[in-house]
Amino acid sequence: MEGTYSEAQEKLSEASEKAGEYKVTTEETNEAVSDSATEMSDEVKQAYEDMKTSIQNSLAGATDAFKKFSGGEEIDKDKIIENLESQAKGVEEWGQNLKALAGRAGEG
Repeated sequence: MEGTYSEAQEKLSEASEKAGEYKVTTEETNEAVSDSATEMSDEVKQAYEDMKTSIQNSLAGATDAFKKFSGGEEIDKDKIIENLESQAKGVEEWGQNLKALAGRAGEG
């Protein structure tokens, strides 16, 4: 019986050690997941800020397109068309960015 008791004590000690290792591994994994979620959240915030700036710039450009020309710079109809097409492209990209962010909303 003496041998069985010491074997049991040894097995209990090994199990306790393994449980401690498991706990440390679990804590490290949880920390890595938390860091990853924070990083993702930061990326989403940055994407939002970039999109917001893009929208503001697009809107500023769109309103400038309708201002009266002051004669400081001559702009022909081709340049106006080019500018309007550029603004349309900006609004289209903005829409695509909104869709991308909407898809990421549940990931954070």
